[in-house]
Amino acid sequence: MSETNEAANEPRPRRAGPTVWLVRLLTLAMLGYGIFVAQRKFAHTPEQDELARYVELEVPSLLEQVARAHALLDRLSGALSPEQARSLLVDEAMPLLVQARKRAAAIEPSSPSVKAANAEYLEALDKLIEMCRSGVRAIDDPALPAADGYRQLRDRRRAADDALAAWLDHLRASCVRAGLRVDPAKWPTRRPPAPAR
Repeated sequence: MSETNEAANEPRPRRAGPTVWLVRLLTLAMLGYGIFVAQRKFAHTPEQDELARYVELEVPSLLEQVARAHALLDRLSGALSPEQARSLLVDEAMPLLVQARKRAAAIEPSSPSVKAANAEYLEALDKLIEMCRSGVRAIDDPALPAADGYRQLRDRRRAADDALAAWLDHLRASCVRAGLRVDPAKWPTRRPPAPAR
């Protein structure tokens, strides 16, 4: 009899009421919603992946080519004879810029932001190439005073440098909008120096 009394005195397990089940279901629903929101927030879209590839793989080499062209063009402000300046433009700077343009044109982006960025870079390169062409025309034109030719060259270079700086600014803004971090060590943080007056 003592065993039956002990069994009768033990607390019976309580069955969960509807309120407990409702709380459990709501907790499970909130957890599922949190996972869904986190996945959408932290998952990258194909456009973000392409922009990241462009920024990390293509932009450093594009900037390196532009820096090499700028180093050549900086020599124009030195004491060069017209023949040396023409040789520098025709034999060194223009082939480098044409090669850079071909390399950039070979990039086939599919996302709108990368297409726009690459097109803007090509426009800036076209301005640099046109600057070199105008420099050659200024050297070859005997009627044009040297000071006027140099002024035209300087103005075109400034326009090309502004176009390159605008490309970098727009690319940074695209990266920020896409939620990508831009490594400042890979990109210049200020505009290229303007040629001496």
